[in-house]
Amino acid sequence: MKREGIAILDPLGSHGGFHYYTDGLAEGVAHAGRRVVLYGYDLAPKPTAKYLRQSAFKDLYGPASKWLRALRYLGFLTRALVDARARRLEIVHMHSFHYDARELIAACLSRLLGFKLVVTLHDIDSFGSSSGKAGRSAITALADGLVVHNEFSRVALNPAGAPPGRAPVAVIPHGHYADRWGDSVSRAAARTSLGLPGDRTVALFFGNPRSEKGLDILLEALRLVQNKNLLVLVAGRIEENDLAGLRALEAGELAGRLRIDAGWIDDNAIADYYAAADIVVLPYLRIYESGVAIMAMTFGRCVVYSDLPPLLETVGTEGVSFRTKDPVDLAVTLDRLVQTHVNLDELGQRARRKVLSDRSWLKIGADTVRLYDAATARREH
Repeated sequence: MKREGIAILDPLGSHGGFHYYTDGLAEGVAHAGRRVVLYGYDLAPKPTAKYLRQSAFKDLYGPASKWLRALRYLGFLTRALVDARARRLEIVHMHSFHYDARELIAACLSRLLGFKLVVTLHDIDSFGSSSGKAGRSAITALADGLVVHNEFSRVALNPAGAPPGRAPVAVIPHGHYADRWGDSVSRAAARTSLGLPGDRTVALFFGNPRSEKGLDILLEALRLVQNKNLLVLVAGRIEENDLAGLRALEAGELAGRLRIDAGWIDDNAIADYYAAADIVVLPYLRIYESGVAIMAMTFGRCVVYSDLPPLLETVGTEGVSFRTKDPVDLAVTLDRLVQTHVNLDELGQRARRKVLSDRSWLKIGADTVRLYDAATARREH
């Protein structure tokens, strides 16, 4: 079978921390013997890359009008696909989160220009988007191959079974982050860098606290936790409407037990936050796959998580689960971990061994290439 060249589209990139994923995917696919071009967002140089990196997208986010940003996106997308055609690449691999007009345009234009299309569905239902199932149905109907990250997502995609003619679906996990952060800083050095006390048990909530992330569950649990040595650290971009309430808690009711580090956290500082933590808490209400869970496991941190099926698949017994939406059970879990002197680092190292074993980018690359072959065979027949 012909070994097609691959164009990976990533208009989100460093703006949403997605470049870690597409970098790993591109490396894995290139290692599996395919010619790969990554068309990314405002890419930084990476001399060691085994694939070609093209900084194809920029200025798509920020205060400019949505119409101007849409026109920019369409121009950058068209230029990237024309470049891929000129390089004789045959497969476009795109990524869907919202199933919105932008993603649908990418799928349609890829097919219009004659590419085979593979789509990774990172969220089966779009969080915070009105596009919903109609957009997902349109995009998946155009695809020659589909990727989901776990069995839960595969079943959610086709609860009544795959419709006739549906493209093949491969369950391929999200890879680890060890290639990006191979040698983490020490906990002591990270806490010094962040100004955190060395004698507290630090529980990290990392990322944008959208409603489905359940930060309110964690804060309610913190009110109930008896051990005052526990310090909850919330780090990431936070909407202004939410930040005022969190600052009030930080200065008032939960003073000395809650710290809010709001804002963009760059690549170098990310390592400090995970290294500084004893526990990473995922009180999520809904999720299909969690990059935060995988990051915590990569850093060898104990993961405390809602017992949602996708998280049970990802973390399993190498972390500690609690009942979803139950702040009392979360408080009991945190108290038990802190008060009984459970070896949190040993739990974290077990999690690290699991994620390195289960989520190698080399294996992910090989599995993805097999899907490319299946997509090609489907189109040829």
